[in-house]
Amino acid sequence: MVNIEKVRELYIASDKFDTFNKSSLKKLSYEKWEKYIDNHNQFVWYDDTKEAKEALQNIEKIPKDFQQSFLNSFGKTRCYKDYDIKKNIYNISIAFYEELKRVTICFENKPKIAELKLFLEMANYLGALLLIDGTEIIDDNVIKALEQEK
Repeated sequence: MVNIEKVRELYIASDKFDTFNKSSLKKLSYEKWEKYIDNHNQFVWYDDTKEAKEALQNIEKIPKDFQQSFLNSFGKTRCYKDYDIKKNIYNISIAFYEELKRVTICFENKPKIAELKLFLEMANYLGALLLIDGTEIIDDNVIKALEQEK
């Protein structure tokens, strides 16, 4: 059984993978991912955040060696969900990594079942799997089991 208490990162990928063997992964559709995010108004593109806009205005203050890696964060490759006004942070960060052939989802807190359902829906839309550590699949059966535990 999945121990969701300790999960702080999930992946969406075409297949299971481990740190040393990612060659079996197929490319995910960036266009479908972008469309999914655009069609769900609960997500905020990094490009549209106050932080990103301020950083762009001050890009000359970023060392030249780091400017390109900073600029790579733009272009609808990262988005956020669930803004915590008290902490002034987003609780969920989602990034599309074309070169790694996966989407990485990072949580500040333990994922909620509703969030797991949302990201499973995203994975299904992309024709991919929702994974813990790249090796453990979260599917409808896992989510039902988690719901029954409550």
